[in-house]
Amino acid sequence: IVQADVKRYRLLERTHVGPMPGNLLSRVLRGCGLLAVRLASQPRVVLRALNVPRYRQLSVGLVLPFAMQPIREPRAYDVIHAHFAPNGLKAVFLRECGLLSGRLVTTFHGYDVLTYPRFYGKGVYRHLFRHGDVYTANTQYTRQRAIDLGCDPNLVHALPVGINLDQYGCVERSIRPHEPIRLLTVGRLVEFKGTEYGLRAVARLASEWPRLRYDVVGDGPLRQRLERLAADLHVRQTVRFHGGLAHDEVRRLYAQAHLYVQPGVVARNGSVEAQGRVLAEAQAVGLPVVASAVGGMPEVLSDGQSGFLVPPKDVDALTERLRFLMAHPERWPEIGRAGRRLVEQRFDNRRLTDRLLEIYDAAAKCDASQGPRGHQVP
Repeated sequence: IVQADVKRYRLLERTHVGPMPGNLLSRVLRGCGLLAVRLASQPRVVLRALNVPRYRQLSVGLVLPFAMQPIREPRAYDVIHAHFAPNGLKAVFLRECGLLSGRLVTTFHGYDVLTYPRFYGKGVYRHLFRHGDVYTANTQYTRQRAIDLGCDPNLVHALPVGINLDQYGCVERSIRPHEPIRLLTVGRLVEFKGTEYGLRAVARLASEWPRLRYDVVGDGPLRQRLERLAADLHVRQTVRFHGGLAHDEVRRLYAQAHLYVQPGVVARNGSVEAQGRVLAEAQAVGLPVVASAVGGMPEVLSDGQSGFLVPPKDVDALTERLRFLMAHPERWPEIGRAGRRLVEQRFDNRRLTDRLLEIYDAAAKCDASQGPRGHQVP
């Protein structure tokens, strides 16, 4: 699904991607071909690229030739911004090969400091931490994970992913007689989203509120399993699995909902909700929320004011908090207003963009001769 702003600003026309074959043999053959072509025109670049030990976690899959592919000639920028640390490593590589120049800002989003190091080792970002310039993380939780991996705490700054508040009007929640109470969860159907526990809580509440409705938005590998679970729990008529929806459709469901649920967990592979942007969206429209106290989610709501935090996988606690909110609709407007205030203070895109521009400006103005650690960002 292509978002409206992507079309509005013609971002796809400005996006350059080096397509990489999924088949390993094709990747090897094409990657060698790309290196051979580059060797003929830019031998120095290729010789630098073949410094395999330094970039072994990238070279194993012959990623580097494809990272180089879109860049035909060296390019100079004030700032290079890499989203996700593995892309930061690629940016360092391209800069050392002479294909890019500029100060490097790398943003950690979650999986890059949680599951990626489990596969490639805790020292996977050693070179990035040595040669990057500035780092941001979407929560203090993610920031601490980056520090644990070796990032300089003086150079990594918590900067949440914000939302455009103009797109989320706040409406006080209320319920009419005989109207069903509507719960909502938005997220991919993967283990760390914890949708299973939302279903189990709803199954307990459905006998008390026969008109209860639970909308689940998102798709993923667990969809069939979760649909079977809903049937086994006898709530298949209560729960509607919408699959993936465009943002306008998601906002329509926000408008219809009374309460928002995000029952996240720590998955077996270490994945966890590093921020939970949908929690900010839900609070922005005035929805009371119930979420798990795990990952970065405790930073996105105010427990007891804009909603409630519960222990992960604790169906009893999740059910109890939802039951309380369902039984006290008179509390919804007050809680919704608190959530809106919190989002305005912490997740307004305009404020966060200004902060990011400050980081860009400080990085770009830094004297490159000082090296990556020769400055501090305010």
